[in-house]
Amino acid sequence: MAVVTVFTATIPGGAVQGAFAYAWYVSFNNAPTLANSFITAITNTCNLTLTTTAGQGTQAGNFAGLSSDNSFAPTDFDGLLTYAMRFGRWVDMAGGTLTPQGNGLVKEVESDLQYFWQNFQVQPDTIWSAVDTRLALDQCIAYSATGTNSYIFMYDKASQGSMMGGYFVDSY
Repeated sequence: MAVVTVFTATIPGGAVQGAFAYAWYVSFNNAPTLANSFITAITNTCNLTLTTTAGQGTQAGNFAGLSSDNSFAPTDFDGLLTYAMRFGRWVDMAGGTLTPQGNGLVKEVESDLQYFWQNFQVQPDTIWSAVDTRLALDQCIAYSATGTNSYIFMYDKASQGSMMGGYFVDSY
């Protein structure tokens, strides 16, 4: 059975800085209004493709309070991630992954370092990441764009004749 795309929607201008999710309201009749558009999906990217007719939720697009953000109070401390999203650099990779550039360089990290230097004449002291991003970063640094090793370091564990396995990148 073939999958039929009902429709594809994209946020004009791409990802919204600081947005972690997008709520999609869809009207399936011939006269779309907010009153007959209902919550259909919540995604973590700025794109939505429905491959089947989605079930309509019960929350209408004209629900009271949807036009204002009630997720915080001005005096609340939202945490370091919110601070970083507001004042740091945000790049939505839209589900992509890191790209090895060769010689231990990572294209996306190099782009960020260049951005910080050109705009603020600074370089970051620390790079924070999720564990899956950390593993991808380790792979990009250890292997070049052609798949061959960029660097090989031979260690012997305290010269005792034992062998260490694996690696852990601890600086860039």
